[in-house]
Amino acid sequence: MIQYITYNTLTGKIGVNYSGSILSADMVLALLNDNEDYITSTDVTQYTGNLYYITDLGNSNTISARPIMSNFASWNKTSIQADGVDEAVFGTSLPTVNVEVIPNGILEIETSSITVTDGSFEFSTPYAGKYVINIDYFPYQYYTETIKAT
Repeated sequence: MIQYITYNTLTGKIGVNYSGSILSADMVLALLNDNEDYITSTDVTQYTGNLYYITDLGNSNTISARPIMSNFASWNKTSIQADGVDEAVFGTSLPTVNVEVIPNGILEIETSSITVTDGSFEFSTPYAGKYVINIDYFPYQYYTETIKAT
């Protein structure tokens, strides 16, 4: 059995895990996009891209655990008043991060995506309900929190 994982050679982000006996190394290379490479071993497919990434690129290509976002930043609170003024704040010195806000069953609001560039993400709403907040900043693990507005 042959096992491969593909990864981005610029960021270390893991792409595809493959386990099987059909693809050869040359076939895997042919499937790669620009700035991608692969690692093969007897146990690499246990490393999923949502939990691991490649460090020491170009040298030892070490598989490392992705850091946890909540160790880097946190919310000041996860319940707010649905008055459009009270706000929950995530982080104080964030780098540029991508944030997705998903209103859970609130018909008046659509899902929105925001790029935060000022160091923190502030959330307020005039509509009561639960909001799922997804924060994506590689190499940190994808982070999800639910904010309740009452």
